[in-house]
Amino acid sequence: YIELKAYNKSERYLKKAIAANSFDEEAYELMMWVCFYMGNKIELVRHYKKLSDLFKKELQMKPKESTIRLYKNLIMKL
Repeated sequence: YIELKAYNKSERYLKKAIAANSFDEEAYELMMWVCFYMGNKIELVRHYKKLSDLFKKELQMKPKESTIRLYKNLIMKL
């Protein structure tokens, strides 16, 4: 859906994917892209923070370095 620029459908699908598996880091990365393409900086930050807080609390670790870089790059471009 992202490639088709169907961002609202992408967002709905990814919300379901994250609800089904809250540790699915790839789904969070895709959600950040969707938020970026929609120009929604607030939601982008919210999804990254949700992932980061979850990993810190439950796994005592940070998201992958590539996820952190993606977040920083997207935020700088919005």
